[in-house]
Amino acid sequence: ALIQAYIGNASISANGWILENGELDESGDGDGDSNNGGNNNKELLYSQNFEDGDGGFIQSTEGTNPVDANYNRERKTWQFPGNDAGPSTNYLTSSEITITQNTDIEILLNHRFSIEALWDGAAVEYSINGGEFQRLEKEDFFDNGYNFEEIQGQHALRNKSAFSADSGGYDN
Repeated sequence: ALIQAYIGNASISANGWILENGELDESGDGDGDSNNGGNNNKELLYSQNFEDGDGGFIQSTEGTNPVDANYNRERKTWQFPGNDAGPSTNYLTSSEITITQNTDIEILLNHRFSIEALWDGAAVEYSINGGEFQRLEKEDFFDNGYNFEEIQGQHALRNKSAFSADSGGYDN
């Protein structure tokens, strides 16, 4: 599996990714029912907090005037500078993550953002066995999902839900 975040003209900091398997409590009732999860039998599959460097993540860009993302060693975050010079999309892609069993997956993402509301945004995608990246949709989130229904602009997020505007804690 690969995890990819993509951003259209945004200022965003990502400083933590955790991937776990186990039975997830989609209902939120915490009763341990395997059909509803219960957060039991979890196993950490991958964790990256960027304490020791960029985590091997690869940044790439496309568009008419893209600006590269950069890893900030002092803050231990990936940062995507804003760009008003034209439509562009930034991607931040993990190295391959090997998952050896068929199981539910939970992604915990610690990020904060300040993105031009409605026009620009950020989203999460994944790829299985080298296939096409698939987007996590708003309804795939258990908590704190995309906060905008439909982003405008001329980039990969056009007419899709995404993270946009200012997140809580962005100034910290």
